Amino acid sequence: MSLIQLYKKAYSGLARYNWYLSIVMLINRSGTMVVPFMTIYCINQLHFTVAQAGYIMALFGAGSIVGAYVGGWLSDRIGFYDMQAVALLTGGVMFIIVGYQTTFISLGVATFILSFCNEAFRPANAMAVAHFSAPENKTRSYSLHRLATNLKRNCGYN
Repeated sequence: MSLIQLYKKAYSGLARYNWYLSIVMLINRSGTMVVPFMTIYCINQLHFTVAQAGYIMALFGAGSIVGAYVGGWLSDRIGFYDMQAVALLTGGVMFIIVGYQTTFISLGVATFILSFCNEAFRPANAMAVAHFSAPENKTRSYSLHRLATNLKRNCGYN
């Protein structure tokens, strides 16, 4: 059995929405491919010290942790659909804003907010996968979701 046939067999029968959610997750996670280059950008283009670049990356990590927690909390209150829309829109805007930051403080704040927004999307997306999965397909639905999340890592990013 070919690899393509194996994947078709593994994921056939899943709800169309689960495919959409996984594609959106892949797109969301692909935006983070800039993260490995952020330290180089900080040092070479903005002339930050190595320590300052490290602080920027630490703020990215802190924003991710806080964003995942708050994103889950907000998803419970406002729903997964609205939370995903808000997180995707604000994350996209923040990628643009981060590109215009040139000082240590402004880049640090913008980086924290960017990672907060990007990670706030994940709990809402996972809630949507659970919502649109039939009980007998829930494991396969989450498997497709994880495949989309990890695919960008296997393509050489992050």
